[in-house]
Amino acid sequence: MTDSQAMNDPSTALDRVAAKACRLFSLPAVAMKVLELTESTKVDTLALKQCLETDPALTGKVLRVVNSSVYGLSREVSDLNQALALLGIKPLKLLVLGFSLPAGLFDGIVGDVLLRYWRHTLVKAVAAREIAETFWKRAGDEPFIAGLLQDLGALLLIQELGEPYVRFLEEVGDHRGEVADLERQSLGFEHTQLTAQLLRHWKLPESLVQAVSLSERPRSGEDPSITAVRQILRLAELVARLLADDREDALALLLQEGHKTCGMSRKAAEELVIGLQEKVEQLADTLNVDVAGGADYGELLEKARSRLADVAEEVVGELVAARSHSEADRGPMADVLTALTRAASAVPASPAEREPGPVHSAVSPPVSRSSGEQVAASHVSTITPVITRTRLAAYLATAAAACRQARRPLSLMLVEMNEPESLVLAYGREGFVQIRSRIGECCRQLEHEQRACIPYGETGFFVILSDCERQTAVHLGQSLIQTVRSHSTADGPPLGVCVGVASVSLPPVNFDPNLMLESADRCLYGARASGGAMVKSIEIY
Repeated sequence: MTDSQAMNDPSTALDRVAAKACRLFSLPAVAMKVLELTESTKVDTLALKQCLETDPALTGKVLRVVNSSVYGLSREVSDLNQALALLGIKPLKLLVLGFSLPAGLFDGIVGDVLLRYWRHTLVKAVAAREIAETFWKRAGDEPFIAGLLQDLGALLLIQELGEPYVRFLEEVGDHRGEVADLERQSLGFEHTQLTAQLLRHWKLPESLVQAVSLSERPRSGEDPSITAVRQILRLAELVARLLADDREDALALLLQEGHKTCGMSRKAAEELVIGLQEKVEQLADTLNVDVAGGADYGELLEKARSRLADVAEEVVGELVAARSHSEADRGPMADVLTALTRAASAVPASPAEREPGPVHSAVSPPVSRSSGEQVAASHVSTITPVITRTRLAAYLATAAAACRQARRPLSLMLVEMNEPESLVLAYGREGFVQIRSRIGECCRQLEHEQRACIPYGETGFFVILSDCERQTAVHLGQSLIQTVRSHSTADGPPLGVCVGVASVSLPPVNFDPNLMLESADRCLYGARASGGAMVKSIEIY
């Protein structure tokens, strides 16, 4: 592999940043000794206790959190002997490791950035424990520590990339984006992968290492509970967005994903949220972290409830505001992502490389698309917020709630460009961008007042039609096909789209947005398989 190829390889960029972090940040001596003592199948509890007692501050943190409402034990634990007896070796070991972070991890990070980090992290950790015990009926120790450690990679990137990464995190929150998706787009990897590499270097349990990474998949023969911990962490992340980041959109995602993964009802989700404030504040006190000044959790929940109850017109307005992926409408997010990419590509591999030198080319994220989309992606250079299936489902769930409240039908239209590879070859990169923008404009100009169009992938569009029954949606799809076709030119391949439609006459209380997405997907596949330039539709119940 050449130097140029190495710089453009996301795994190389990840390894480079991780290697530097591993050189700079080591676990304290007590934590290393605890790992050594607990590696044996027969643990010497006396030696473990004596080891922990050499660090009174760490011992105090462990005992305070065990006695707090986070653990909710039936009686007070006064010393390590009782902690070992009541908790067991593994939970105590995890607590020690979770509270033994190298001090240097937090050096140089300005106060407001560190405050946001701790608010998010502490809510996630406590929520993970509660979700594990309440909905999965399993011990919450490992999810708790996983939540406490999962975002260490973000601290490393703040230290390594500085202001561009801080601005990136702020813009992601403002645009209600998915951090991991946008990190992969700009850096080629996500911060949880960096966390996993650091934890593996510290020789933390492999199950914990794999659980914190959003990208790593359990290897053959490993404990299947890793998947469960990941699902727990995902729900805990959504709770943290709601309560720590003041993101009202997180409630819809929490309800949707919680119901799907563990049968979480809306009432149970709201009870979970309300019950976290005291536990988070106690954990902050234990760790000597000042997270004062945050809003009351009940008030945050009420704001999110109000968002879910918005009328259909307001929902559509929100969706339309997020729709554009064109060069003209990308806004400040694109500039932030560009700056982040450049900052990452300039990170030296070692301290010796810190002297001024050429800025390397930006790392490119891995791409997994159909053949046509691969060709298009290789010629179309756009850095824009990624709309994920999860976010699409959240938008759809919000629109469904509004339609149910107004007792109106709802339709979903998936639109896909025909033969994008031919368009790229015929018109080049700039021509393809213009054509895609033109087709998107056709979607946005459909003759239906309550519509929202959001680009999806490189060649598709996601159109929500509130107060629109199936027959009308099919008619609109046929009209769209004719309109797109009319933009064809004599000297190029014909322009065309295929359309899949899923409709529901009245969204039920237990409406599943993923079912509507999957149904529209199947219809789109049917339209594509039939040669394109047609509409396939289905009514769901």
